[in-house]
Amino acid sequence: MKTLPYIRSALLMTALTILSSGSVWADPAVDAASAVEKAEAERQKAASVGGEWRGVAQMIQEARTAVQRGDVVAAQHLASQAYHQGELGYRQAVQQKNADFPDYLR
Repeated sequence: MKTLPYIRSALLMTALTILSSGSVWADPAVDAASAVEKAEAERQKAASVGGEWRGVAQMIQEARTAVQRGDVVAAQHLASQAYHQGELGYRQAVQQKNADFPDYLR
């Protein structure tokens, strides 16, 4: 019976973690639409430095369409991919801003 307090504590901590995350009570459609807008902002940020990757705008458009038809899982997945590709495109453009050809290619 020594394990009962540990199990009870573990269950309590799990329940508190889930309830404090906020996503249990949030509207999935609103979350998906918010993810799409964040992805669009990240795409625009990458485009501002010339780092927009091919296909990101199309992914965002597909995510918007998924939100409209109520497929929030697909919308969140596409928005997440678009966000990360926008972020990586921005980083790549900033890192390679002053890049030049190596001497052995000149």
